[in-house]
Amino acid sequence: MLVDYHVHGLAHGDYNHTLEDIEPFVKTAVKKGMSELGFTEHDRYLNQINFDLYSELQKMYPQLKIRIGLEIEFREGREKEFINYACAYDFDYTIGSVHEISNWPFDHPDHIKEYDNWETDKLYERYFNIIALMANTSQCQVVGHLDLIKVFGFRPKKNILSFLLPALAAIKAANMVAEINTNGWYKPVNEVYPAFDVLKECYNADIPITLSSDAHHPDQVGRDIDKANALAKKAGYTKVATFVQKQIVFQPL
Repeated sequence: MLVDYHVHGLAHGDYNHTLEDIEPFVKTAVKKGMSELGFTEHDRYLNQINFDLYSELQKMYPQLKIRIGLEIEFREGREKEFINYACAYDFDYTIGSVHEISNWPFDHPDHIKEYDNWETDKLYERYFNIIALMANTSQCQVVGHLDLIKVFGFRPKKNILSFLLPALAAIKAANMVAEINTNGWYKPVNEVYPAFDVLKECYNADIPITLSSDAHHPDQVGRDIDKANALAKKAGYTKVATFVQKQIVFQPL
């Protein structure tokens, strides 16, 4: 089953939340034979979302299940804001993600020099500690791009499992799902999020998965989801997690 549970119809402010701008994302999903499509705008654009538009699109495209989500950025010391976003609407699910460490947007190319100020093992340890803190809030159903810290190719000297396992324990305790995010194949690291060895540890920890493209433009919807599906099966998964009103509904891969 092909689903895409991480789609940004507003991108980074490139589009408006109108039928004219959002429908092309749905059209691409239908064209690619997707079964479910989850819109997860960035939290900072919450007040620009016209939630009635999703109902309209669902009526127009009954062959595709449209789910409503939100990607929420976790920042240390701003947990209340994180929780407020998670409770702002009756979402089908929310994605919790980490894009900043101490106000440093580590995945933004304009700030890549800051990596020079970090010892990579310490950086990975800090990142996965923050992932665990995010999971501990129990506010989100999906953890976004689990090993995003590798985005520019900076790797730890130690095995990543040294930093990963406590985070996976927190994710499991929070009943969260990990996404296989194909956007990593189009970043400098040229590797899916999470890497296969990390995905195997998710499987060993009995953490379910869902599939996502992290699309920011209509032509990116469903991008390489078939490859993600195959990777999930290779890791041992037989089911993909989908969501309705924050409840997991497992579907066969």
